[in-house]
Amino acid sequence: MSESWIKKEYAEIGGFLVYGIIATIVIPLFVGFSLGGFESSFVSGRPIQFGDFLLSYIIYYIFIVGALIGVSILKVRELILTERGEHPANQSKPEMFNVAIIHDPEQDGALYNLLEGQFKRNPMRWSLSPLRLFFGSLIVFGILGIIQSRLSFSFVGIPQQTLQQVTKLGSIIFSIEPPAFAETMLILFIFYCLLSVVGYFTSKFKWGKGAYYFGGFLMAIVVAFGWVGLHLLIYGNLDSALIYTGIFGFTGCILTLLFGSAIPFYVFHATNNLFVALGKIYSGTQADIYLFSILAIFLIIVSWIGIELYNRKRRKKHQEKIIVPK
Repeated sequence: MSESWIKKEYAEIGGFLVYGIIATIVIPLFVGFSLGGFESSFVSGRPIQFGDFLLSYIIYYIFIVGALIGVSILKVRELILTERGEHPANQSKPEMFNVAIIHDPEQDGALYNLLEGQFKRNPMRWSLSPLRLFFGSLIVFGILGIIQSRLSFSFVGIPQQTLQQVTKLGSIIFSIEPPAFAETMLILFIFYCLLSVVGYFTSKFKWGKGAYYFGGFLMAIVVAFGWVGLHLLIYGNLDSALIYTGIFGFTGCILTLLFGSAIPFYVFHATNNLFVALGKIYSGTQADIYLFSILAIFLIIVSWIGIELYNRKRRKKHQEKIIVPK
């Protein structure tokens, strides 16, 4: 049991690092070299300017390194310092800087923990599958993105680019990555550090899970102000709706705390950036954006149902092969 749990934890860290490298290094390099993102930055006699893909990418490397290394270190400390299945609010040996939520609803999720024991089967069991949580988040925030696009509204801004230097597809991709992953995980890294302090005191004084999650709510407010400051640093005065930026940061932290997973916040950020980019690049063809978005959500639902049916059929076959001795 212990060995299985350790393997699961290492798989969680490995999956986080692999996806992070693909999202923040492989995809941007593809956009830069294959879709024309770096072309204008290598023109003889032309200095690199704000809005160039290359300059924005270099700036994001600070956040990328901080996110990948910081969250991974916290997760390793959690693995070393915390017993199997031990909640941050009930540590047998309270420690700081040992809370890192990647995807573990059963251990970290407020909804899962608060509903545990209240029903015969926990209603949040569906969220244990990262694939289910990803698809569910994609559908919910995809619909929200359509509404945002209709209202010409966005929670956060996207990197300003010189569109002549990169194809439209490249511009859309770069609006999503690396900003979505790098910003989300960096702000969550700060949130996790604050959560670990809350976990230390709730464990030390035995205040319980309720106090831990209330403290997490307060820390989400603190992080929201940090999110606004981060956006001011990256975008300057380009994003005027700072109150919505703060609400977005707060909501993202609360989603992470509720589900015990970084997936909903990441998908929320990525879909927001996607629809903002589509609105700017295809501003005269909003009807086409709505139609394409609705079709995409329909295909996501069909794909999700297909995967669920396939997995159920595979599990059934596996159970039939098990021979129970008399």
